[in-house]
Amino acid sequence: MGPRRSSLPTVSPTSAIVEFHEFAGRWFVTGPWGRASGIAVKRNVRKSALGKMVLDRAETARQEWRWRSAKVQVDEAEMWEQFCAGQAGVPMDRYLPEKRIVILVGQVGIRWHDASQSPPNWERLPDRSARRLGGALIRRMNQLGLPGTLWLTGSFRATPGTMTWTPR
Repeated sequence: MGPRRSSLPTVSPTSAIVEFHEFAGRWFVTGPWGRASGIAVKRNVRKSALGKMVLDRAETARQEWRWRSAKVQVDEAEMWEQFCAGQAGVPMDRYLPEKRIVILVGQVGIRWHDASQSPPNWERLPDRSARRLGGALIRRMNQLGLPGTLWLTGSFRATPGTMTWTPR
């Protein structure tokens, strides 16, 4: 019998998760959800600069893998809280990105998936140049739809036999 195949890429000391978010119209590059910190990214960022940010964050995560301990995990939670307050401008429990791309950087290349999709559908990203990687991430972020919940403002009026929605 051959090796068992999994739909999820394996995360190992040579792999790292980086995330790219859109929250309140602003972009951020972070570590894995709820851990480490992040940085605000201007929407007019150069493709090569965004690609380099993602690759640098992945390399930092790979280096830190060896030194992981319970204290590091507590520090990561504190850094996430500081990121939410300092960079995104909201308490940690209110940082809910409208769009969230999860990026796996590993030995077999770079893959991404839309965090709102379950199960994840990992797709390849360019891995030979920071410029191509950044350009692909910007395209994908701009192509992602809004989350499933839409907030509509207006009012309902019900009369016997009819119901009317009036948008505001």
